[in-house]
Amino acid sequence: MRFLLGILPVVKEREMMSFLKKLIPATLTFLGVCAIGLGTLVEIPWQSRLALALLFLTTLGWRLASPAIALRLWKWVVLAAFGFTLAPFSYNLAASGKANWWDAYFAIQCWLTAAFLCLAFRDKSKAVFRFYWKCLVLFWGGAGIVIWLTTAYRANDSPAFFFGMALGVGCLIAIRLAFNIPPVGIMTINTGILLLALSPLFDLAIRAPQPSTPPAKPVFSRAAAQKDPTQFASWWALYLEQWNQMGKDIFIADPEKYLPFRLKPGSQGYLFQSLIRINSLGFRGREVAVKKGPVYRIVILGESTTFGCTLKPEDRPWPELLEQIIKERIKTDRPIEIINAGVPAYNLRQNLHRLASDILPLKPDMIISYHGYNGFKLLYKSYPISQSKAPPIFKARPLKILAKVEYRLKLSRYRWRELSATPADPEALGNPLKSDYAMAYRDLIQAAKTNAIFLAVANFSMAVNRKSSNDAIEFYRPGFPLVRWEITANTIHTLIVRSIARENPSVVFIDTHPLLDGKDERFIDLVHLTQAGRQQLAENVFASIKNALETNLLPPVQTQK
Repeated sequence: MRFLLGILPVVKEREMMSFLKKLIPATLTFLGVCAIGLGTLVEIPWQSRLALALLFLTTLGWRLASPAIALRLWKWVVLAAFGFTLAPFSYNLAASGKANWWDAYFAIQCWLTAAFLCLAFRDKSKAVFRFYWKCLVLFWGGAGIVIWLTTAYRANDSPAFFFGMALGVGCLIAIRLAFNIPPVGIMTINTGILLLALSPLFDLAIRAPQPSTPPAKPVFSRAAAQKDPTQFASWWALYLEQWNQMGKDIFIADPEKYLPFRLKPGSQGYLFQSLIRINSLGFRGREVAVKKGPVYRIVILGESTTFGCTLKPEDRPWPELLEQIIKERIKTDRPIEIINAGVPAYNLRQNLHRLASDILPLKPDMIISYHGYNGFKLLYKSYPISQSKAPPIFKARPLKILAKVEYRLKLSRYRWRELSATPADPEALGNPLKSDYAMAYRDLIQAAKTNAIFLAVANFSMAVNRKSSNDAIEFYRPGFPLVRWEITANTIHTLIVRSIARENPSVVFIDTHPLLDGKDERFIDLVHLTQAGRQQLAENVFASIKNALETNLLPPVQTQK
């Protein structure tokens, strides 16, 4: 009896091992089907799916072969496994369109393949090919970790990123245990483990808390920022985040795919504490009727500086301030209405594209143009730089130190590319009046004349100009790497607007510079204004169009139908 009780656990253990060995082929088949099915679901190239299928079939067939046959075929199996391993990566990296390795699905697919290989080779991992088996398993497992970390980093998904870092530590430990590594390699692996394990703690120590609401003091001004650079950096990161969030709420794709986007009619969003409302016609502000009746209607074309970078509940865009000034200072029986047609990211050429569909049907009596920064690329032919792409912006990442390194590398690459000159139009080079910007203004003037609309064109104001100190200019360089080029471009833009207005006596030139251009205390950044800056801009515009308004509004006119 005691003998039977003694051998019973051994019998049960043997039965369990036999059961597990029979279960391995089914498990391998399941893992292979899952990996191939996942590749089909995310639409990787068919060549990659075929290579995975051949990898699984070859390895599974070798696993089921008799020991004698397996021993004779191991070299060919290892060679085929390595070939079928490299093929999916090559095809996916070379593919275009939807296929892309940098996705969490592909990381999971890599881990499924690593698990498959681990089970397939485990029982037959003799000394002659144990090294190759370990390399295959660690290659697929490590590739999955790299893809997972890259995906989480680009998506700024901190939990997923730190999970990937933990897997990376595990992978390095597995490499140390699986291979006979020389002392130098062990030191390298230990260093990698320490970096992965301690970097989140180091990042947490240097990461400054970010405010959720605008600070009470104007830390966005240069003077305040220099007193507290840490708070300004936190505010600037939040400022960019708020712009992006607002855009998700009120921007929609342009059906014609000509404009960067369109304002979503009837939408609203927040920029910090400022509520941004888009009316049913797609303009910022209150509702307006298409038929204007007796109203004297002014449409203001512009960029984000006209749209309004308002931060507090009481802040208002400068077109609204201008309307209030006109109503208070010009006595007329005719109602005054101003429509804010400014849109972030638009330039003059893009606003001209909107004239026929969005602006002219409103029958404006006056159009005011306040363009500048977004259209500086229209000056490349007369004042060239190497590319028309915008400078890189700082993006939040799971590890702040990595985000800073990434931003500095992108910025260095951008500046290096900007140093090389690009071919310029010989006729326009050095002659701004033949630039694309000047042509766009001439098209605007022609459209206004054709439709009997009074036109006023303004120059552009920035926080710094040629008279600003070097410290003031360099303060804006992190956010605006081409600030010195942009100062010169703004000077050229003023020359264009002033000259074209002089060529067309019916067009009023608006000088926005008095008490504004170069006054950095009235700017949030290089171009966007504080509420005091918007008030000054409205005052400058009114001073230039006052005579024209009095001429057009007095005496009272008959009701228009």
